[in-house]
Amino acid sequence: MTSSTLAARATAPLPAPAGGALPPARRRDSRLRAWACRHPWVLHLPVVLPLLALAASYLPYAADHTSTPDAVVAAVQLVPPLALWWRRERSRAVFGVVASTAFVQWLAGVPLNPVQLCLLVALHNVACRDEERWRRAALAVCFVGVALMAFGQPDGTVGNQLLSGALVSTVYILGVNVGLRRAYLEELEERAARLERERESLDRAAVAEERARIARELHDVLAHNVTVMVVQADGAGYALDADPAQARAAVATIADTGRSTLAEMRRLLDVLRAEDGDGLAPQPDLAAVRRLVGEARARGLPAELDLQDRAGEAAPPSVQLAAYRIIQESLTNVLRHAVEVASVVVRVREKEGAVHVEVVDDGAGAAPLGAGGHGIRGMRERAAALGGRVEAGPRDGGGFGVRAVLPVAGGRE
Repeated sequence: MTSSTLAARATAPLPAPAGGALPPARRRDSRLRAWACRHPWVLHLPVVLPLLALAASYLPYAADHTSTPDAVVAAVQLVPPLALWWRRERSRAVFGVVASTAFVQWLAGVPLNPVQLCLLVALHNVACRDEERWRRAALAVCFVGVALMAFGQPDGTVGNQLLSGALVSTVYILGVNVGLRRAYLEELEERAARLERERESLDRAAVAEERARIARELHDVLAHNVTVMVVQADGAGYALDADPAQARAAVATIADTGRSTLAEMRRLLDVLRAEDGDGLAPQPDLAAVRRLVGEARARGLPAELDLQDRAGEAAPPSVQLAAYRIIQESLTNVLRHAVEVASVVVRVREKEGAVHVEVVDDGAGAAPLGAGGHGIRGMRERAAALGGRVEAGPRDGGGFGVRAVLPVAGGRE
């Protein structure tokens, strides 16, 4: 397998670990390497000390087989193993020092055995850590050294030089493989960390979205029902002396609305507490709009429903719920803000792959668009979540109008 093939494999997309976490063996290896990075001197001792001891023990033999001064022999023998102490931080510089020392020894006729081992270690580090052009340059220098030994020493044999060339090639290939493997593991760990960060970001986004959804639900339920209770309580107060029967009916309506509100609150709280989906209750749909408009009419609002036959029945539940809540919030706004209302019309149509909802009234004193509260903003957020839109504002002829378009394809089953 060539180094270019290994490089292509190392840069290929990596399989992401399940759940964004490394397996136990990888985590242990990662912890060991992290500890080694914090204490780099530990990694130098097993390499530098044996080679330094070998060079020191080789000094008498080297001094006896050359006419070079002993001080020079000692220097060129001991400098290469000492230089290896910085092989991880400055691999190219260390290789240059060791190769230069080996060349000086070759020129002086000093035996090269310990320096050859140091040169192989330096070559391995360059192959592990540097770019391809530096790796190839270091390999070429080593082969030049093998050639110099072959032609410059009369006692060198072809077998020895072939063995030296094979050893250089093996060390180079091992270094490249170790470097590619290290890069693979580092990229795998970085991808795992990135996936973990992305998962946490998605979790935070999901929590924020769910909070916004629950806030809209609470607003829709409480705003509508509490508004009805306030209106009925005001009516009961006015009719308490003049028409006790009407006052009792208003109080009964307040009690029914309060119980309905409590039931809705319990349902929402059950949704918040439930971990496995228990406590989820059926959400209102377009079929419940008739009951909603009927309740508004019973509470004194002159509401009329213009519901197209089978409109929205095939729409996803999320679209039907959004349509129901938009109608509910619009009726609540009429009760809360409008006066002298003679007519409120609720229209529901389905055309061109979307559910069209319209709630218009002719009352006076409609609140300006966006004045206080979160009702209109909540309606727009509901529609936007489904790829739709909401338009709300005062009408030219008086009153207020809300129009919503909810694409059927934008909802989720």
